[in-house]
Amino acid sequence: MRARFIVIDGPIAGGKSTVKYIIRKFIGGKALTITQSPYALITYAVAMVITRLVGNNGGTYPITYLEVRNPNLLGKLIKLFVVIDALQSVIIAVISKILTRLGVSVVVEDYVPAIMHDHILYNTLYSNHRLSKDPIIRTLHEMTIASMNNLNPLIIHVDADVKTRFIRSIKRGFRIVSPEILHDTARRRLLIKVARMLINDDQVLIVDNNGPITNTKRQVIEILHKVYNE
Repeated sequence: MRARFIVIDGPIAGGKSTVKYIIRKFIGGKALTITQSPYALITYAVAMVITRLVGNNGGTYPITYLEVRNPNLLGKLIKLFVVIDALQSVIIAVISKILTRLGVSVVVEDYVPAIMHDHILYNTLYSNHRLSKDPIIRTLHEMTIASMNNLNPLIIHVDADVKTRFIRSIKRGFRIVSPEILHDTARRRLLIKVARMLINDDQVLIVDNNGPITNTKRQVIEILHKVYNE
């Protein structure tokens, strides 16, 4: 079984962790799974520290908190997040390239170029300075696309409707159900579209995670058998 670089993408509470567990079991011992891509952890940490300083008690996803309570501050931070996206994509690419050559599959959450595009989109909503027209940002985005796509990624987008994700969030014990659960339906469609624009269409596959776990497992196993038998 040849090593692959696999990205699990999708909305909050969509079921990415479930799919990651299924993939890990299928691949077996020679696989490295990362709960969140390193870029996401750093972005999350920075956003969490800042939102704690401005009043978030931890009950709401930090970037969502800024989106609702302090969009002007979010607009100023987006450029920092985009730079972090670019730098961490290079780190992910280098480490993953080494591991896959050693025969170890790498499974991570979040397709960085699409998330980076998402941050640039955020910027158009919350700042007068359009990052999409900034030559440095455009260069960083192109660098991110090149570094990640050089790994020939397989992207598995885990999809679930708003009702399903809302219920899962309640069961997780969120003190405040993230507004993101309700408003990111259009954005998740955009991420699928962006990912397909950036790499070959047949490298972005969708798993419907609205039904029972057995149905989700069947879809994932079918995808993996097809990929590893090519």
